[in-house]
Amino acid sequence: DNIVMENVATPVFIRTGIRARPFKPGQYVKAIQDVQDISLSNISVIHARLPSSIMGLHNRPIRNVSISNYSVRYTDTQPAVANNEVPFEEFSYPMAIMFNELPAYGLYCRNVEGLRLENMKMFAVAGEKRDAFAFDRVKDLTLVSAVADVSDDAVLAYFRNTTNGSARLCSTTGGNNVMFETEENTVAGVRFTDNLRRDGQREVAQVPQLRDEASFEDFPAVMKFNVQSADVLYDLPFKSLQQPLTVSSDIKDSALQLCLLIQNESSVPEKVFVKYNGVTQEFLVDWKQWGWAPISLIGAKGGQRVSFEIYTANPNSSLNISKVYLRQHDVGFTD
Repeated sequence: DNIVMENVATPVFIRTGIRARPFKPGQYVKAIQDVQDISLSNISVIHARLPSSIMGLHNRPIRNVSISNYSVRYTDTQPAVANNEVPFEEFSYPMAIMFNELPAYGLYCRNVEGLRLENMKMFAVAGEKRDAFAFDRVKDLTLVSAVADVSDDAVLAYFRNTTNGSARLCSTTGGNNVMFETEENTVAGVRFTDNLRRDGQREVAQVPQLRDEASFEDFPAVMKFNVQSADVLYDLPFKSLQQPLTVSSDIKDSALQLCLLIQNESSVPEKVFVKYNGVTQEFLVDWKQWGWAPISLIGAKGGQRVSFEIYTANPNSSLNISKVYLRQHDVGFTD
């Protein structure tokens, strides 16, 4: 509350990632934790360079974020990235500059549930052609009294894969003739009321749906095992973990992660186990969407071939698995 910023790269950066870096020798991260219940208010920013962003994971959205009485003036603009081409960078060290080119110049939100934005003022640098706000995979959104500079080719806010929300008492400065854009077939239950349109300005325009080219980035790995070839979210061929799955790989580096693309069809959390070299490690899977479970190996030694047995303790497991990747884990670049 009550923050003044000047000459900052990014005013707001809220992020859930899955770097899962071990924090002590012999230990590892056993679950993905939550980022939730954040309130920011009375914030004034001048000379900001990069867009702000709130980004969770497909299987672990950020929840309950409120930003109110927020004003930001930008000094720079960047090339626009299409709304369906924003990278995930799920395993990367969390830095705001990792997303310096975004579809929105003011605030970009993806994988967020329970988002309230009130009394938001965005002042763009001359020549800015991007939208002020962009929302992707957002649920339960409230946008109230947002004012932003937009160009002739931009809108106040762009909506895709968004459900249950409202936008009211919003307005724009600039020459655009549409205030909001929604992607067809992806937006439901979003209401637009009492917005302050200029003469001739349309409130909402529907635009063609953009295809998500990939739902999970194909990151570099020592070993890649696809249970069945698949790349599209919600349509992943899989193997049920009611029976163990065994994969093998040569070990060339001791700093490794075994990354499992996995889902839990049940509402009851389940543990997946990985056994190798006489070591057994576990990871808690409590999400229904497909997502990565990264297990930093503590018993791997270079120069040998290792077989990994992947299984669950529950004989009637609701866990499904689609991909198994073995990646080098950068433990040197840390905070």
